[in-house]
Amino acid sequence: MGAQLLGVAYHPVDDDEMKILQNQLVMEWIKLTPESPFVDKQIAESQIRTHTGASIIAVMHGDDIIVSPDIDIILKAGDTVMVAGKRDQIQRFDAMAKGESMDGDT
Repeated sequence: MGAQLLGVAYHPVDDDEMKILQNQLVMEWIKLTPESPFVDKQIAESQIRTHTGASIIAVMHGDDIIVSPDIDIILKAGDTVMVAGKRDQIQRFDAMAKGESMDGDT
């Protein structure tokens, strides 16, 4: 409402557009193995978005869930992370989370 008062126009997304967005956006929980190049590094240092295109939106470390984690959070083996992106980006992240190279080799 505040944005509307400042003159920003509100454009609701219709059902067809929402279906397209839902087909393109994937969110998935993925567990990091000890072989992952992301383990024992900060999110920023890992350059996850550069390597995969996916974004980390939550980290589950034991019983603790960190939503919208800071880029200085250190990822550990056994952490489960929620990533968002397109299907191919999620697949790249999943492969790297398992310690696999981009072509499927370990």
